[in-house]
Amino acid sequence: MNYLALAVICISGIGEDSGFGLYRAYDQSAEGRVEKIVGNFTLSKPVDELEVVYLDENPILDSNDVLSATGKIDNGQAVIDITFKRKSGKALYAATKMLIGDRLAFVLDGNILVAPVVRAPIGRSVRLTGDFEKVLVDLIVKRLNR
Repeated sequence: MNYLALAVICISGIGEDSGFGLYRAYDQSAEGRVEKIVGNFTLSKPVDELEVVYLDENPILDSNDVLSATGKIDNGQAVIDITFKRKSGKALYAATKMLIGDRLAFVLDGNILVAPVVRAPIGRSVRLTGDFEKVLVDLIVKRLNR
């Protein structure tokens, strides 16, 4: 299992029904890329401290590729485990093998959950961890399991 730290999260718009996607993320704007803000869960950062990334228009994987998701609070830290369908896991492994050193954005309902740097190929399962409330963990898991 690959572990990714969920350092920042944005909750505005999570109720929208646009689904889940994994996107290649860039630090630079270019034609065909969509600008997104990576916010924080508590919304405590000033606007000028929020991070902007640019995403490819098409996801590497989407909601149809999620097999299951579970979430919990473990020793005060939120943990979300996502398992992808077998074929999707193979596609994600191949894609992230080529993205080592680049960023991968986990997007839910139009909001970036996390956009970490890929350190190793990711296969069928991934674990997101972070410092946020159980109610948000439950909401994310519910949306991923649709």
